[in-house]
Amino acid sequence: MFNEQFILLANTVKDATTHGLLQWQKGKGLFSYESAFNNQVLRVDKYFYGDEKLPCVNFSIFNAGKSELISETVRCKDAVVVQEFDFLEGLYHTIELKYTQLQSEQFSPALTALTASLQNKLQEQ
Repeated sequence: MFNEQFILLANTVKDATTHGLLQWQKGKGLFSYESAFNNQVLRVDKYFYGDEKLPCVNFSIFNAGKSELISETVRCKDAVVVQEFDFLEGLYHTIELKYTQLQSEQFSPALTALTASLQNKLQEQ
């Protein structure tokens, strides 16, 4: 089971993400997100492991240059640690949702302009 300090950290990261205090960027992996904060880099990623393709969530903290791993917690969804996996997956989904919302807000004006331009072209024909 996670210790109290880790649970507090993960819940604080979720709250800071929800309130826009942490800015997340896509990481190198397909399901990876990173945020720089206080001379450290937080990374949360999801991947699938083994022949059964078990979903796993990884929460890591690196130094600013990402040359030193400070902390790493990984949980895969199996019969033993389902509750801990669900807890970490909740953190992942909070980050993914916030990242997607911000990306949508940034691209919304561009999509509106593109739609209007295409509609104008269609009307000209």
